[in-house]
Amino acid sequence: MKNNILTDLKASTRLFLDMQKARKRGTEIKLEKKVQIPVFQSGGFYGTVEGCSLSHLDRDIVLKVHETFKCLPDETKHQLQFSPEDGEFVDRARFWRKILKLSITEKQCHIAMLCIIHWFIHIKQMHKEETGLSVQHTDNPM
Repeated sequence: MKNNILTDLKASTRLFLDMQKARKRGTEIKLEKKVQIPVFQSGGFYGTVEGCSLSHLDRDIVLKVHETFKCLPDETKHQLQFSPEDGEFVDRARFWRKILKLSITEKQCHIAMLCIIHWFIHIKQMHKEETGLSVQHTDNPM
């Protein structure tokens, strides 16, 4: 059905006439307002730690991994929106290696995993700094 001013006017006129008829019959008139609520799916690729860290890599890598990410279940995408906590980094890195191997070459996968692991190290270092633990920086993420 086309949504324009004429269809809105026709609908409101029908409603008004129905209300008049109901009032003449002595029927109680109850109006309910119905509102459509838009549903937004969360879980965008760039909302993940890994998506942000990969975003500056070669465009071919980013596009292919992004397409693979879109195919993940919504629940998984939602879980990936949060930074890994202590004890979750290894499993998360394994998960991403599996995803990357589905979409890009071995060489590209190596580059992307180095990028992700380097960022995981950065997150752990920030966490240690927040808790007051000593931090040793290394340029080699492996």
